Amino acid sequence: MSPVSRSNPAERDREIEHQVRTALASRHIPSLRRLTVSSVEGDVKVLGNVRSFYEKQLVNQCCQGVVGVGCIDNAVDVDDLARRNPAIA
Repeated sequence: MSPVSRSNPAERDREIEHQVRTALASRHIPSLRRLTVSSVEGDVKVLGNVRSFYEKQLVNQCCQGVVGVGCIDNAVDVDDLARRNPAIA
């Protein structure tokens, strides 16, 4: 069993959040590092803004790759202003 599966529910959620943040940061895309991640009983919600639909899809991929993630609520918005002006991102 992994350490995540042996811990209490709150610890599991904190570990899932950490693992999702790590997966997002591993993509080396600044907007993914600024997203807010929360987990309740393994259901993950991600909030924030990204520069493209591709980046929004990467959020799903990163979450799906984490053991213990149940449902994914990808509440990330694609920020058109950031796409028009890369200096903002």
